[in-house]
Amino acid sequence: MSIYGYIRSGLILISMLHIVHAFAGTVRTIKTDDKKMNRIYLKMGQSTVLRFQDDKPRKVVIGNLNYYNVEFVKGTKDVTLQPLGTVKTNLFVYCQKNTYGFLISTSNYGKYDDLVNVKWQPPLQRIRVKAKIIVINNKRSEKINKMLILNNQLKVSSFIVQSYKDKKSVFIDFKITNTTKKEIRMNDFNVFATRSNKKLEYQKLVLEKIKIAPEEKIKARLIIALEQRKGFTINFSLKNEKSKFIVSKRLLL
Repeated sequence: MSIYGYIRSGLILISMLHIVHAFAGTVRTIKTDDKKMNRIYLKMGQSTVLRFQDDKPRKVVIGNLNYYNVEFVKGTKDVTLQPLGTVKTNLFVYCQKNTYGFLISTSNYGKYDDLVNVKWQPPLQRIRVKAKIIVINNKRSEKINKMLILNNQLKVSSFIVQSYKDKKSVFIDFKITNTTKKEIRMNDFNVFATRSNKKLEYQKLVLEKIKIAPEEKIKARLIIALEQRKGFTINFSLKNEKSKFIVSKRLLL
């Protein structure tokens, strides 16, 4: 075979590989909330798995049931979808804590999903802070009358921000209540301070307990060493749910 023949064969092989890759299934992760309808791509003759990371599916409602086979995989958090026709529809999956919405598209060719990891991540809560400020002996206490609910499990409330004129330390005191009927480990709970989207270097979260019994309330404190007397943001997270509010410069001594 001449050198031109080898080059031609190589180009044909590369083209075939590109075609195979273009029509291969994908594994991807989507983050959703109660206001999103995420698209799922199916292909005739293929099964697609929806894998719920933080929730267990209980029930599904699909627009065109005659054109889709939907199954729960026992012992897992997976739901499988098998198209029986190229009909678009919508799908709602009711889980233990949340309801997930999807728009389903099916084709005979083109891209499709092999596995979709589904994570619940609602938008950040916007908190309007009302503060009562008390200054005694070079110590300022800021009481914030706000309450946060994280992942329908923890209530965070009774915020007090304390700063000192002659010290760099700032203390954020608050209380955490377990609103569920089961014990909660605090491994997935976190609070930290940032400025300009960068985590402040010197800070520490102290919890009264690392396990909270049902309906129990514990105390917590975030200790921050501020190199500069500037405002900062307090960030709260529990698994995939997040919230935050700003402590402005004028509230610090």
